[in-house]
Amino acid sequence: MTETKTERTYQERLDRFETAQEGICMMMAKHTRWIHEEQAKADPDPIKIAQWDAECTRLNEEMDAMGFDDDAAIDHVFQTYGPILRAARARATEQHG
Repeated sequence: MTETKTERTYQERLDRFETAQEGICMMMAKHTRWIHEEQAKADPDPIKIAQWDAECTRLNEEMDAMGFDDDAAIDHVFQTYGPILRAARARATEQHG
């Protein structure tokens, strides 16, 4: 069952919104890291760099458009980026300890 906005407290809505913002920022950070790693190569691929830069721009626009109580947008962030970020965290944990 999906909760409605009125079933959440202000703090719960704020927590969801801030968590979604953080998820988008983490996705942007991943792309930014890839850009810098590619730029550091002897022969960087400008197409990859342009794609990752465009994705950063799109993510930033998505975050800017997301409202505090925009459940659909927040759920989209959780469903779309959550699995990607959890997998990245699991890989990092395996690599570092």
